[in-house]
Amino acid sequence: MERSNFEKLEERINELLKACEVLESENRRLKEQYGLKELEVEGLKKRLAKIEREKGLVREKVEGLIDRLDGLMQNA
Repeated sequence: MERSNFEKLEERINELLKACEVLESENRRLKEQYGLKELEVEGLKKRLAKIEREKGLVREKVEGLIDRLDGLMQNA
């Protein structure tokens, strides 16, 4: 016996509902991953800023030492 159009429609709707459930689950998982990556990026930005500050301090110290050496060599 051939299935009625109503049964076919009901089956298709059930398939679509299952697909929606899968997509919603995947969407939640991706949002969670995105949130974790955002936190990771923020941490890396802070780390980079700290390294840049340290680099600036090191540069200042090295330049100061070079200036002192130049002064000593000029006086020698």
